[in-house]
Amino acid sequence: MTERQTATYEQWLDAYEALYEALPGSADVACPNCGQHRLRLIFTGWGGVGFASLWCDACHWGIAISRAPIPDGATVLSPDLPEADRRVVVPNFRIVPPDD
Repeated sequence: MTERQTATYEQWLDAYEALYEALPGSADVACPNCGQHRLRLIFTGWGGVGFASLWCDACHWGIAISRAPIPDGATVLSPDLPEADRRVVVPNFRIVPPDD
C-alpha cells in the first residue's frame, strides 16, 4: 500500500529548514507526511548553489528546491553524475507541489 500525500508544501519546508540548519550535523526530524524519522536531504550542484532533494525513505514523498544554497558539510552529488548512478542515491520520490 502506498502512502498518500497528507502534508503541505509548507510543512515540508519546515522540515527542510530544520535539517538544513543542523548541517553539517543531523537533526531528528519526523516526516511531515507519515511521521517516520527517515528523512534524507541531498544536494546536487557545484559552486555553493544547487538543487536540494528532500524525501522520506518510508513513504517516498518529498520536495525539490532549485537554487538552494549548499551549506558546508552537506551531501552533494555532481550534476555530471549519470542518472542511473544518481537513482542509487536519490530515489524517484513523489514531489509535493508548492501550495497555491
